[in-house]
Amino acid sequence: MIPFLHDIVILKPDWLATAISFALDDAETRQDYGLISFERLNYIWHDPKRKKKNGMKPVYTASFYVSWNVFDLSYRVAGL
Repeated sequence: MIPFLHDIVILKPDWLATAISFALDDAETRQDYGLISFERLNYIWHDPKRKKKNGMKPVYTASFYVSWNVFDLSYRVAGL
């Protein structure tokens, strides 16, 4: 297990589901058959046009990216 994941508690699971949906609903991600780079994910989650309450704090981006890989929700693809 990754130690820093022990410090994360999701109090509002709907917020996390919304954050995930931003990535899944992204037109560029769909066009790329669900493949998304960390840079693109970071852009989607911190899009200044999005309401502030729906965005993700930059400090959490890497944590969620890593946790998705740990829990087999996503995986790394060569070249991304």
